[in-house]
Amino acid sequence: MFRIIVLLSLLILNVAWLGSSLTMVDCINVPTAESVDYGVGMFFSRLYSHGGIISRILFAPFNRLNFGGSIDVEKLVGKEEPVLRDPQFYFKWRVFDGTKYFPAVALGYDGQEYNFSNSFFPAKNIFLVFSKDFKGFVTDFGINVLRYEAKNRLVGFLGIRCIIKDVLTIIAEWENIGNTKLQHINSGLSFLLGDKFSLDLIFMDLYSQEEKYNIDRQVRLNYCFKFL
Repeated sequence: MFRIIVLLSLLILNVAWLGSSLTMVDCINVPTAESVDYGVGMFFSRLYSHGGIISRILFAPFNRLNFGGSIDVEKLVGKEEPVLRDPQFYFKWRVFDGTKYFPAVALGYDGQEYNFSNSFFPAKNIFLVFSKDFKGFVTDFGINVLRYEAKNRLVGFLGIRCIIKDVLTIIAEWENIGNTKLQHINSGLSFLLGDKFSLDLIFMDLYSQEEKYNIDRQVRLNYCFKFL
């Protein structure tokens, strides 16, 4: 019954898809300085190993400001009892749109952490990100507050996006720079299937400090809808 309720909720959100166009608010785990336009919302559904699914919804009730949240349900697909993790809050403020010589800037908070294939990906928490488009080659770089083992420290992140004819985006990212134990390199391919829908193929943890690599292959679905 729990699985049916969750799946019906996702279907209802998908039906709310009415218009507007997509934007890439995150590379994979690394944030970008892009934000959802006023009156527009986005829904993300990320499927990971062992039948897990992470769903996130964002709204832009004000210009430049995005609000939303996410929820992680492990073992949703399969015979095992689903594990529901606590919902997490998301916020982003696009401070500056950027110029020909200066990058766009965004400040935000993302409380969602990830546990994939025995690898831990801490939440970004408070982050500051800069994004610059060099004619289809986009860099996203910044800092965030890493909370690990009851301690807070600043770490860096870097994302690279190569946009090919506005149809395919090749993504690579390096997160938690400055913390050797928790550094991860991820990559992905994003296919734009119209103005309102895209499909991402994600490869998590290409680099690991462990002797055995735990690459997790994932699928992320992205929908755009208008609510105002």
